[in-house]
Amino acid sequence: MHDPVLDLPIGLDEAAALPRPAEAAGAHDAVLRLFDAHRDGVHRYVRALGIADGDGEDLVQDVFLALFHHVARGRPRTNLRGWIFRVAHNLALRHLTREARRRRSAPTSRRDGPSRRGRPRRTATRAASARRGWPRR
Repeated sequence: MHDPVLDLPIGLDEAAALPRPAEAAGAHDAVLRLFDAHRDGVHRYVRALGIADGDGEDLVQDVFLALFHHVARGRPRTNLRGWIFRVAHNLALRHLTREARRRRSAPTSRRDGPSRRGRPRRTATRAASARRGWPRR
């Protein structure tokens, strides 16, 4: 049986599949099983949030790395599917915020950016003032 929205298996007993902290060696295999089960759905989800394909792959890896650390620390194991998608959501929003901030702070062209001396370029303004002083033809 599949979730029609996210196309993920329903009824996967993730909590039973994960080992207890004393069995940390088995955590790696358990997280790999969850990765195989949810990777495509998480990737589709972050793409739907507006993340580029390559960045989406990186976010998926970050989500499952966080899951591995979550399990290794012995944290609660209820509703891991929801936990995975919440972490994916938070990481995607953080990524989008950083990208927007980076785009706002980046100069749009060389003329708008700082000059070599650290002062803003005002080429167009200087050229317009110089032209005003020219004799009319």
